[in-house]
Amino acid sequence: MKLLIKNGKIYQERDTFTNALFIENGLITATGREALGHEHALRREEILDVQDKTVVPGFNDAHMHFYQAGLALETVQLHGVSSIEELISRGRAQV
Repeated sequence: MKLLIKNGKIYQERDTFTNALFIENGLITATGREALGHEHALRREEILDVQDKTVVPGFNDAHMHFYQAGLALETVQLHGVSSIEELISRGRAQV
């Protein structure tokens, strides 16, 4: 599968944007002028003109701050508590 995204403000990294992005088999293989060079070999449905819109990647912020995570292990976990009795029971178990 091939896709050319063009005519946009495409985020690459901090303070760096390009106007085109070429994706082949799920991998970005070219940006900018090099990406636009693939346009002549593509079918119309393989070209996405974003008309000056901003394009950013999907974000996955899968990190933790170990100090805070460690502190959380020392606290009573109250998420999902539905009664005072359950709250007291969890508190006692933690102690």
